Amino acid sequence: MAAPEANADAALVDLSYRGLRLGEALSLTRIGPQVAYLHFETPMPVGSELELALDGTEPVAVRVARAIETGDGPTGMWLHAELEAASDGARSWWSEHATETVDPVIPEPAYRGAEAEAEAAAAEDAAGADAAGADAAGADAEDGAAGEAAEAAGEAADAAEAGADGAADAAAASPEQGAESATSAEPSETSGEDAGASGKGKKRRRRRRR
Repeated sequence: MAAPEANADAALVDLSYRGLRLGEALSLTRIGPQVAYLHFETPMPVGSELELALDGTEPVAVRVARAIETGDGPTGMWLHAELEAASDGARSWWSEHATETVDPVIPEPAYRGAEAEAEAAAAEDAAGADAAGADAAGADAEDGAAGEAAEAAGEAADAAEAGADGAADAAAASPEQGAESATSAEPSETSGEDAGASGKGKKRRRRRRR
């Protein structure tokens, strides 16, 4: 879109950036409901927030929608007015000076130089940060799984060791129990002797009776 030529119907405004006066009595043309073209020799970058002073009313905040520098008509900027936050007087001034019933369509430039490169770099950095975050999350998950597996293996080893100790104790106790059983099964010499003595006494008593 070519920049519009300045004409006698243009409104004259003052331009400021963060309190710093950049220009006075600048021509504002193609004024639509919220979009207008400001003729200015050193246009600001796209997205810059500026202020227009309008004939004694409170200033209107505007944002640079497209900068026209060379090869596309007079140097200047397409501006988007933030009328929602403007005073009643500023909105009235804007509507009274409007020369367009609808806002002009402002196509994006094919190349915006350093700004486009900065946006691309920011997008690439954001994508890299997301990828790094995903890798970190995956590493944490792997570490957690490895830790759980190691813990389970440790518990299994402890259980096996406990079972082996129990079996060894049982094996050690079995010979001792067998020895005790064998000892209990051996005949008592004292009991045998007592039984023999008792038999002899009975025989003697029988002989006496006869």
